[in-house]
Amino acid sequence: MSKKNQLPDAKTIYFWNLLGNLAASGVSVLYLLIVTRLTSASVADQFSLVWSIGTLWVVIGLFQVRNYHGTDVRQKHSFRAYFQARILTILAMIVTLLPYLKIIGGNRYPSSVILMAFLMILYRAWDAVSDLFQGLFQQRERMDIAGKTMFYRYSTSAVVLFLSLFVSKSLITSLLALTIWNGLFILLYEFRFVHHFESINWREVF
Repeated sequence: MSKKNQLPDAKTIYFWNLLGNLAASGVSVLYLLIVTRLTSASVADQFSLVWSIGTLWVVIGLFQVRNYHGTDVRQKHSFRAYFQARILTILAMIVTLLPYLKIIGGNRYPSSVILMAFLMILYRAWDAVSDLFQGLFQQRERMDIAGKTMFYRYSTSAVVLFLSLFVSKSLITSLLALTIWNGLFILLYEFRFVHHFESINWREVF
């Protein structure tokens, strides 16, 4: 077994898994605290609204595939199949957002709120991509990698949100920065660990 695929000890796995889940659980409170402190009450209310929508819509993106993927230790289904399923669920997230906003909001939502909701959905779509990779790490008994990437991503995302909001004073700009940062982090850092376990043929995936 190569060094990069060698299993760490149980304490290391437990530590990083705990740290990652704590970061994932606390990031919503931290985001709301940052927005509340750096913006007005009305903007904070708008953020709460779009965060709630993102929390609902990420369920579509996740679609409980992780429950099957993480426990598929015999690899009955290929990683490509899980990847393709995640692409479809993420597309469903994006496509169904505007009809939902039209149904529940009519024409009451200003364009700024609709744009913020769209950016939030894109941000949560990156959460769904990360969850796909974490399912792979769980399947290969490397929850330490999953926990480590979650902790680093959510911690740095809070910093990005704070700095962008502090400098720009615009929640739209800050959500855009948050979305871009999460995409870059997942593609440039987290995705590197995927190659330890799977080689991906993009033509086959798409």
